[in-house]
Amino acid sequence: MDNFVVWDYTKRFQNWADIRIRAGWRVQSHTSHGTFRVLDGLGRVVLTGEAEPCLAWFAASAPQWENDRVVLMLHSLAGSPTLLKTLESRLNTAGYQTANVAYPNLFKGMDDHLRQVAALMEAMAKDGIRHVSFIGHSYGGLLIRALWAVPLPLSRGPVVFFGTPNGGSSLARMLRHIPGYKAFFGPASADVLAGAVTTLPVPDTPVLVVAGGLGRYGFNPLLKGDNDGIVTVAETRLPLLAHAFRYLPGGFHRYLPKSKRGITAALAHLAAMGPRSST
Repeated sequence: MDNFVVWDYTKRFQNWADIRIRAGWRVQSHTSHGTFRVLDGLGRVVLTGEAEPCLAWFAASAPQWENDRVVLMLHSLAGSPTLLKTLESRLNTAGYQTANVAYPNLFKGMDDHLRQVAALMEAMAKDGIRHVSFIGHSYGGLLIRALWAVPLPLSRGPVVFFGTPNGGSSLARMLRHIPGYKAFFGPASADVLAGAVTTLPVPDTPVLVVAGGLGRYGFNPLLKGDNDGIVTVAETRLPLLAHAFRYLPGGFHRYLPKSKRGITAALAHLAAMGPRSST
């Protein structure tokens, strides 16, 4: 237990999937070689090996949640939890518990991600969590929408989408026939197309959509209308649902969750919709 190994949480591509999270500690499984590990709240590896001993050690040694509410955070495609760390730190300072989830987004598709996160939430419920709010960046927002099709033993609170292509990604539609596109982005490359997105449920809780752009033409000249370089402002809108909306002038897609204005808007939305703790 004295020989801690520091895990580089800033790695962009996720080979590890969180299968348990409790008060910042986590158990992860590796996408390809099937090993497991336990990380402490600072991201240090404290145990590696088979699933059973890692899960047993975690159950006995990881700290308990301080209350029964958590904000579940899901990162973008080709991203990682590090892109949400600034926002997570602000949430923690404001008194929110967080679960900033790692999932192997370049190696699996929506169905696999959905099973992983749903199982993670069920385990959180067994550990005492009763109420979950959500923050999703880009693809992470689509995964949040997919969770609405799954019955879970948790009440669901407000949702914040940062640059999520709720109307489908026209950029993905343009790039999908380019050699190497699907090979790089994996099965999830099809999940952002309009045909797949329109089948996803729409949350029935209060939603805030945060979008970025430059004005009339946006960052990316290949996209029609204002855009954040990856997603158009129009594509971030949820169809057939009245929702709060915040536009960030100069907001580039990758950094929307790090924007001070975006973070302020997310905190205000969560605070307006309920308490941080019910215990």
